[in-house]
Amino acid sequence: MQHCDKIAVMSQIYELLNSFANADAQNSDVRRANIELSKIRNSLPLNNNDKRKLVNKFKGISTPLEDISSIAAFSGENGGAVRENVAYMLYAIYCQKYKDDPCGYDMLMDYYNFLGYHGSFAKEMIRENGETYSNITDDQTAYLKMARGMIKQVFVTIPEISIDRLNAQADEMAKYDPYSIRRKKVQKAGAAGIMTLGGVFARRPDIVLQAGSTALAQIQLEGNDNAVDFLAKTFKDKGIDLNAFSSMLNQSKIISSTSQDMV
Repeated sequence: MQHCDKIAVMSQIYELLNSFANADAQNSDVRRANIELSKIRNSLPLNNNDKRKLVNKFKGISTPLEDISSIAAFSGENGGAVRENVAYMLYAIYCQKYKDDPCGYDMLMDYYNFLGYHGSFAKEMIRENGETYSNITDDQTAYLKMARGMIKQVFVTIPEISIDRLNAQADEMAKYDPYSIRRKKVQKAGAAGIMTLGGVFARRPDIVLQAGSTALAQIQLEGNDNAVDFLAKTFKDKGIDLNAFSSMLNQSKIISSTSQDMV
């Protein structure tokens, strides 16, 4: 798509997601819904400046569903795939907005109807999205736990880094867990210590790479070659090769840059 067309499409989709996230505020957890919306926004194929424009355009606004215009991308060549993706995003927001309370189900159905999904088909899509969401949140909770473990067990051994600050950041990461309501289901996966990283890496390299990137993003390694070399050797000793460590380090820089730009 041309840049201007992409902005228009993303704006229409974001308006729908924002509408759902902020509707029914008196009976739902809008704060959690907006945390999920923020994560979705940060994953959109837009630069940071365009993402800020989205935030400013719809900040404090919850367009009623009946006032939202039809979304042009739904009728395009890839309209079916776009609608399916938006349906999943709505479900992810729904889970954070209503937790385990089924009272928001009818509202979710209304938004699925807007997408063109009705009756038993809509219910089946919600069920499938529930299974997908469960798998994704299991993984995310696991790598967040592993990232905290890396910080507390490895990074604190770097002489140039404040142990108190890292421990405090690890504790803050534990509080900022949007999927804490499902935490007990992944205790074993997330509790893998640094000594078992090699084994976990062999089975689920994606979990370890994401955890490492998240953990590395918490510390400032620019210009600290000694710390980088120390960490590379430490991870190698635990079964994580240099290529994997380099990937984690590069991804951590992207995470840090994105976080700073979006403040």
